[in-house]
Amino acid sequence: MARKARDAEVYGLYHIYQLGNQNRKLFESHADRQKFLEILSKARKRFGFKLYAYCIKTSDQYHLIVDTNGSDLSKVMKSINIAYAMYAKCDGKLFRDRYKSEVIETPEALNRIMEALHKETPNNEYNSYCVYESQMDANLLIDIEPLSVLTDEQVDIEDAISVCNRNRNQEKQPCENCIKDFDEAQNALLQKASNEGYALTEVFSDKAIRNQYIHYFRKHSLLSLKELGQLFDGLTESTVCKILSQK
Repeated sequence: MARKARDAEVYGLYHIYQLGNQNRKLFESHADRQKFLEILSKARKRFGFKLYAYCIKTSDQYHLIVDTNGSDLSKVMKSINIAYAMYAKCDGKLFRDRYKSEVIETPEALNRIMEALHKETPNNEYNSYCVYESQMDANLLIDIEPLSVLTDEQVDIEDAISVCNRNRNQEKQPCENCIKDFDEAQNALLQKASNEGYALTEVFSDKAIRNQYIHYFRKHSLLSLKELGQLFDGLTESTVCKILSQK
């Protein structure tokens, strides 16, 4: 029986883990791990997902904490695993099975997973704990600042995660006649504003109009939060997220 295709997981915070097969260890050397981190970094730039933690200490598995940020998780993981398998040149299957994904829905779950990934031999470049301890350049791989905001005791992390998961669940059904890319969105924004008698400066400066438009483009496009912010005169992702959380 054919395997059921995964839903397009475009919003959510996930713990990802991948196991190796018995034919070849996933990571046999320092060079292997460095290559995997290089592939991970390139995928992060290409797809725009957020990477909050990683662990590649053991030889037969890897773990990631990923915020999909509007990207298709299946496409992200396929890109990473294919690129690494091509590098490894393994006889037979390199991976035991498809990657596993666990939705992180509560602050407690996030803290539990982070602690598990970082608890052993933390001062190791193959564990993202070293980034949080400023032993490496965070800009190379980890999105450290957004996670520090998420885990700040003054922020309602449960609300933040619930918004993320609500967006993920809503996007499982494809929108009708979706705007697919940024250029198309720019043209659609100009057309919508013109049809409704607004100049773009009015849309950007009037928060009520702007927020209404942001909700519209979230519903009718495939843009990431970052792209939505860029579309509306350079808003930050956190600002866009707050706007979208408002009904």
